[in-house]
Amino acid sequence: MAKKGRGVLCESADPRGRQAYETGHAAGVVPIPDDAWVARVSGRLQGNGEWGKAVRDVGDPLFLKVKSEDESASVLLQLGDGSAAPAVTRYPGERVEGEDAIVVSMRVDTWERLLNGTQDLMSAFMGRDVKAKASMMKLMRIANPAETLLRLVGEAQRGA
Repeated sequence: MAKKGRGVLCESADPRGRQAYETGHAAGVVPIPDDAWVARVSGRLQGNGEWGKAVRDVGDPLFLKVKSEDESASVLLQLGDGSAAPAVTRYPGERVEGEDAIVVSMRVDTWERLLNGTQDLMSAFMGRDVKAKASMMKLMRIANPAETLLRLVGEAQRGA
């Protein structure tokens, strides 16, 4: 295996090698999203009415921070409405400034469980697998739209 920027990707003779982002796993390793993943998922969500409604229901800028399992690397994703702006973009830097921004952080293993539907956002939050930088009122308001957004990202990742 070779270390590649953020996360570990399989570079063996395994035919699944670089398909890690399609299947969610490559040789047992769950990688954090890279630029190719962001472009593919964003393209699949572009113009999706349910996605746009959920982003508008959140109301404030929403960011997802996905960290590698050992937390040595991370990627910050900004979710847009998918109409004029891309649905998912990689946000430059490690921090988001501004009082209105909502930042939800998790390790990549939690990210994968949320996207494949084996864990829901509320149980991940209650189990402290997900941390959020926002007021409790905001978190309560965005709970349902955030679940919708994660479901749609999971479907886009799988190509559904």
